[in-house]
Amino acid sequence: KITVNTGVLAKRILFDNVATSSTSMEKKARAVGVEYNDASGNTHQIMAEKEVIACTGSIQTPQLLQVSGIGDEEHLQSIGVETIFHNEHVGQNLQDHLELYFQQEVIPPISIAPVMSSRFQQLKLGLQWILTRTGLGATNHFESRRPSMEDDLSFV
Repeated sequence: KITVNTGVLAKRILFDNVATSSTSMEKKARAVGVEYNDASGNTHQIMAEKEVIACTGSIQTPQLLQVSGIGDEEHLQSIGVETIFHNEHVGQNLQDHLELYFQQEVIPPISIAPVMSSRFQQLKLGLQWILTRTGLGATNHFESRRPSMEDDLSFV
């Protein structure tokens, strides 16, 4: 059984068997639940039957681990968090994935929207991909290529 709560903010991961020495902490502490705030700001705890999966994104997951006591011990001490598990890599080397979107009108109209609005067209698209590995089903629709000198392009 899996429980997915949306519209909530995970505050910290809950652990059991938190020891008092750094060597025994790393061996005994086990994630058993999550403390979170609902949309009204009320705090709740939910306990796991088997495991806790932290999937709050590339920025929020390391932050959740750190406020829960997993991370660089020196950094955790500086923010007043008890170290559960020392790992100097948590929260390091984060990179923003900047994106730039372009929209333009193409004549004749080329779009996947008409295909996705019809069950028959969806089936046709799926069969084309399964049988020939071609067509709209064979692309992620975000492909690009480097313009060559022969391309007739103007950048404004």
